[in-house]
Amino acid sequence: MADLSEITASIISHTDLILTVFFILAVTFIVAQIAGMWVSKMARSVGDKSRSGSTKLVMLRHVTVGAIYAVGLLIAVYTIPSLRTFSATLLAGAGLAAMVLGLAAQSTFSNMVSGLALVFFRPFDIGDKITVGSDYGEVIDINLRQTTLETFDNKRIIIPNSSLNSLTITNWTANADKTVIGTITIGVSYNSDIDKAREIMIEEARKSSYVMKSEEVRELHGDDELPDVKARVIELAPYSVDIRLDFWVYTRSDLFSAQTEIREAIKKRIDDEPSVSIPFPHTTVLFGNPMEMKENESWDTGIKELIRRIPKTDRIRNGCQNTRLPETFPAGFFSAFS
Repeated sequence: MADLSEITASIISHTDLILTVFFILAVTFIVAQIAGMWVSKMARSVGDKSRSGSTKLVMLRHVTVGAIYAVGLLIAVYTIPSLRTFSATLLAGAGLAAMVLGLAAQSTFSNMVSGLALVFFRPFDIGDKITVGSDYGEVIDINLRQTTLETFDNKRIIIPNSSLNSLTITNWTANADKTVIGTITIGVSYNSDIDKAREIMIEEARKSSYVMKSEEVRELHGDDELPDVKARVIELAPYSVDIRLDFWVYTRSDLFSAQTEIREAIKKRIDDEPSVSIPFPHTTVLFGNPMEMKENESWDTGIKELIRRIPKTDRIRNGCQNTRLPETFPAGFFSAFS
C-alpha cells in the first residue's frame, strides 16, 4: 500500500507536467491531421489539372505529417525535466546513433530516397496505369516507403520504392495516344489451309467490340495504309505453323478482354472448319519391359492391328500425332503385355 500511495502522490505532484505533455501530443495530432487534410484537398484539386502536381502534393503530405509528429514528440520529450539530460546526451551521440541507425535501417532509407526520386523524376504519377514485372494496375498512392497499385481484379499490390529502381516499368498512360496493339498467336497443323486460318482470325478479330475499326485506326495515326487487323506467319515450329494476329484496341484496360474473347471465337470457328486444325502432342505410356515385349510376336501383331483400325486421316499429321483410339481392340491384343 505504501508503494501505491507513493505512486499516487508522485502522479498528483506531477499533474501539471503530465497534462502539459498530453496537451502537446494532442495539439501535435490535431495539427498533423489538419495539415494532412489541407494538403490532400489541394492534391485533389490539382489532380484534375496535373497528375504530376498531385503526386508531389501527396508526397508532401506524407513528409509534412511525419515532420509535425517528429517535432511534437521532441517538444514533449524536452518538456519533461528528467529527459532533458537524456536528450542532450542523445544529441551528443547523434553521429554514432545515425551510423548505427543507418546500418540497421538501410532498406528503409533506401525506400525513402527512392520515393523522393520517383516524385521528382516522375516515371509515373498517381492515376497512371502501369505494368511492373507481371503486375498491371493503377497507381493510387506513392509515399516515402512504398508505391501502391490497384489491379483490375480489385487487389492492392504494395511495391517497395527501392525495388522499382531495378524493375522495368511500362507506363500505359504517359502517351496522349492510349491505343494499344494486342497480339494472339495460334498454331495450326502443317496440312491446314493457312489462308483460311488467316481469314478466320481476321474475321473474328473484326467482330470484337474491343477492336478499333479500320477508319478509326487510320484517322488516329494519320496513315491511310495502316491495317486495323493483320495476321502473319511468324514461325514454322516443330509441330505447328504459328500465325500471329495483331489488332488495335482503344486502351490497355481493354486488351485482356479482347484477347480472351477473340481467342475463344477463333477456337470455335476452327472446330467447325475441316480444312484447319490445331495440333497437340500425345503421350503414349507403355508398362513393362519394352525389350521383352518387342521379342513377343503378338506385340508386333497387336500394334499393327491397332494402327490399321485408326482412320488414316487421324494417324499422324506432319509430325504431330492426332490419334484417336478405336473403341475395340484386336482379339488377344492385351495378352501381348502379360
